[in-house]
Amino acid sequence: MKTGKIMEILRQLPYYTRENLALALDKKGENLNYWIKKLVGEKLLIPIKNGMYISDLYPKSEIYWEQIANVARCPSYISLEYTLAKYGLIPEQPVAITSITLKSPREYFTPSLKLIYRNIKPELFGDYQFEPVKIAYPYKAMFDYLYLRPIGKENRINWEALDMRNRQEFLRICGESGSVKMKKIAAKLL
Repeated sequence: MKTGKIMEILRQLPYYTRENLALALDKKGENLNYWIKKLVGEKLLIPIKNGMYISDLYPKSEIYWEQIANVARCPSYISLEYTLAKYGLIPEQPVAITSITLKSPREYFTPSLKLIYRNIKPELFGDYQFEPVKIAYPYKAMFDYLYLRPIGKENRINWEALDMRNRQEFLRICGESGSVKMKKIAAKLL
């Protein structure tokens, strides 16, 4: 297969699985394994996790990386430090895209991307937007962050940046969670 043709193929999709690489390259079995290994070695394909790759040739942007975070572990939505920083609720800029999942926690690393997944109980999974990516609302990112952290970390949060609607939603979700810890944190806000 000619290099120009391969490069054209790798510019088309934001990420690749073994299955769509098999179709795109028209390869299978050990021949497919050879080509994946070769493209990874040439740094044209970058492994995210077993069976999932991104192309170094596809245009990158913030939304691109967020989409990769959404599909690398499903179901999941972006939350925690990444979302809090995006909404201006914590001063630090995160070094990873942090997400909530129903599956076991995982971390995936590439030279240009770090994805961290934390798990939460099914009844607490939700309250996120769907477009253009699945990302927690500000109040839910704050809830997830404080729920999964030891008490005392709430002083890092810029509470003033949270508008009245998000404050009310935060208080609502704290009450509905059944968590004594979250009810104590909510009581501090009142």
